[in-house]
Amino acid sequence: MFFFWALLLLGVLVLAHELGHFLVAKATGVKVVVFSIGFGPKVASVRLGETEYRLSAVPLGGYVKLLGQESTEDLPGGVVAIDPDGPAAKAGLRQGDEIIAVDDARVSTWFQAAEAIAESEADPLPLAVLRGGGSEAFSVSRTGRWAPPPPARDLLGREPGEPVAELGLSLGDHPQSLARAFFNKPLWVRFAVVFAGPAASMLFPILIYLFYFSTIDELTSNRIGQVLADSPAAQAGIQPGDRILAVGDQETPFWAEMAEAIQKRPGLATQLQVERDGKSFSLVVTPEAAKARTQIGEEIEQGRIGIASRTVPPLVGVSDPASPAAQAGLSLLDEILAVDGRPLRYIWELEHALKEAGEAGRAATLTVRPAAAGAAERTLTLAPRSAPGVDPFGLYSADTIVGRVEAGGPAEAAGIKPGDRIVAIDGGPVSAWMLVEQKLRDAQETPIRFAIERDGRREEFLVAQKKEVLKGEFDEEVTRFVFGAYSAVEPERWVEGDYVPVPDKPAFVIRASLETFYELTALNLRLFGMLLSGQVPFKMVGGPIMIFDIAGRAAEKGWQSYLWIMALISINLGVLNLLPIPVLDGGHLMFYTLELVLRRPLNQRLKERATMVGFALLMMLMAAVFYNDLGRYWDRIFG
Repeated sequence: MFFFWALLLLGVLVLAHELGHFLVAKATGVKVVVFSIGFGPKVASVRLGETEYRLSAVPLGGYVKLLGQESTEDLPGGVVAIDPDGPAAKAGLRQGDEIIAVDDARVSTWFQAAEAIAESEADPLPLAVLRGGGSEAFSVSRTGRWAPPPPARDLLGREPGEPVAELGLSLGDHPQSLARAFFNKPLWVRFAVVFAGPAASMLFPILIYLFYFSTIDELTSNRIGQVLADSPAAQAGIQPGDRILAVGDQETPFWAEMAEAIQKRPGLATQLQVERDGKSFSLVVTPEAAKARTQIGEEIEQGRIGIASRTVPPLVGVSDPASPAAQAGLSLLDEILAVDGRPLRYIWELEHALKEAGEAGRAATLTVRPAAAGAAERTLTLAPRSAPGVDPFGLYSADTIVGRVEAGGPAEAAGIKPGDRIVAIDGGPVSAWMLVEQKLRDAQETPIRFAIERDGRREEFLVAQKKEVLKGEFDEEVTRFVFGAYSAVEPERWVEGDYVPVPDKPAFVIRASLETFYELTALNLRLFGMLLSGQVPFKMVGGPIMIFDIAGRAAEKGWQSYLWIMALISINLGVLNLLPIPVLDGGHLMFYTLELVLRRPLNQRLKERATMVGFALLMMLMAAVFYNDLGRYWDRIFG
């Protein structure tokens, strides 16, 4: 199935691209000779009307063959009509002659013959023609510069479709086809037909995004799940459970909008509209400037205030055997289901309840689900202790307690053990493992001072992470820094934030689709720029094998991931095809643009040479990406 999903993705993207060319060609009256998915020998075909539809053997692309398209043999340089009073007739040319050379330059198509006549300065003009199986030479007097071939009515004196038996022709013969030849169409038509392929590749993702976002009925709300100790949010007075209704003048009903608005304001004092316990109030917070990387490795600066939507359930641990919690028999990863009969879902709800009880000096009744397998729920009452500088109950989030330490890792070497509670990092208090990860990420190899509590005693350790350079799934170098200690709360036990229904869903779907398309298109353009400037090494570029691998992996993750990758690759192919390289659509568009600016057709020989250079460049590029792919997947394919 892996291969099937990869092949399907590539086939759909090729179909979308070629369908763009096909539909615009049909709409503008250009005859489509062949529509093929794949290259090379045809596997299956069917003719519907004037077009042959093919499935070809090599599934790495496709093509639409148009009548009279450059570099085809559909239109030989045949003379289909002669002005009896014109210089060609006076020189002896006849209807049916085939022009094979103009001014000693070989030509094989009507288009080449017409351009060669226009470009030659010779007068009289030497022509070589095929007639009756042999070649003959003629000299034609010049009467003016070449003009674009006239429409079929001017050549034959008839509208297409009218009887032309007196000329020995019937419908579907060469003159009828000539009017529908690609080269005989106005410049804007040729431009539109060529541009339609990349445009379809670029617009197809919007359809995918419209479908994807139409399946979303709820989004993560603006409720805060965690506030990191000593963060800008904590210093401003923000608490877990608060809702951020607005950032500056921007309303933020959903988490993604709120987070993005904050990220855009590093170092800027920002007014937040906050809701707590049903009451709304304003406060000012200044997001700290933090370095981050985009999906393509660009280093950027973002604002952060130390909040998260995800949190942990009320899983607890104890680090002081003399505390009320330890004396009551509570242990690591016990879950507190309720306090004084009030059900709990999040750790911050437990922390609020215990804080209220501790400040009031009253006992708290807990409903507990023990971590031990098979243990029954129980209810116990904790009386607070009044010793200064210690927690009244000695009950902490299991998220701040070390659950596992890697053998031989930096944490073990420094002396950190399972069951230790992380109290502080570099002197700053720790309220969640998310803060530990943030500090480790910022520090990289710089030593960090950890303060922990173990058996009621505080100890300090200096830990420097170990740098490792690994190979990523696409053979890229991935640098990571290893700490070697992990929270007691496994990631799968984290709790997502609240979800709220999407209001005005049609508007949301359209807006989200267009914004996503814009962001990913801009990302692709920047990536191309980084490749050209050397900021991204060329070995990161992949070819068909890598596309197959990415598509198959995405399908294994689910339909959402599969569609997302399909859209991303489609945008990439659209951008690639617009590059001004002869052979690619962008190269043809470059020629047409020059033709428009110069107000005359380009030199055919120059175009042919440019096309050969473009083809050579494309082949070298394909060879290079295949080399990258083989290096990346050699062991998997042949190992």
